[in-house]
Amino acid sequence: MHQRYWRKLELICLSFQMKHIFPLGRAYAQAITKVQARRRAEKRRKVTPFLKGALNESAWATSKTKNTSYNAFYHNLVRRKGKKKTLVALAHRMLIDIYFVLKTGEHYQDMGAEAVHERTSKKKERSMIRSLEMIGYSVTKAATA
Repeated sequence: MHQRYWRKLELICLSFQMKHIFPLGRAYAQAITKVQARRRAEKRRKVTPFLKGALNESAWATSKTKNTSYNAFYHNLVRRKGKKKTLVALAHRMLIDIYFVLKTGEHYQDMGAEAVHERTSKKKERSMIRSLEMIGYSVTKAATA
């Protein structure tokens, strides 16, 4: 991700108190569709417009970067959700990462696209094995050469 976007988001997040960053991200992700808004009975916090705009712009920029975990996350999710909802989910993911970077004080380290693809393929494999075992098959994994 471009350094200027991270710096912009760090400055924005530093202007808030730490306890307000995570709930804002959750409310932002939940308040997107009108259907979800009708289903929710509790009152959500409003997201400040400049934070929302900066996160959307940063999510769009990171979805275009190559060989990053955010790019892999975007392309895995865009098939099922569509572009706009995926950008909101990516902005939420970025906000969570920003929160933990600010909380721990460590530098952000991107896992890379390969790690994300490997994790999703292992998750899919476990899911398939579990569904076969629920039907009644016994599955043993054989090592391939």
